[in-house]
Amino acid sequence: MASHLPVSKSYNSQRFRKVLNSKTSLAFKNDQSDMLVYLIYVNYLNKMIDSKNINQASLKQKHINLLKRYSR
Repeated sequence: MASHLPVSKSYNSQRFRKVLNSKTSLAFKNDQSDMLVYLIYVNYLNKMIDSKNINQASLKQKHINLLKRYSR
């Protein structure tokens, strides 16, 4: 049986800021650094769905490739 990717939702920038602050012990100053993280998040989502061929296997492979790219 194929494994299923967890269902998640997209956040607007204000909600993302709250979630980001709740999930990390790092303090974000009011210098829009959280907006940079949000833009990286939106870019990640766009790259996940950029092709016409969207299926579980392709999404999983894109996720792995993007994790490698962003974890450098």
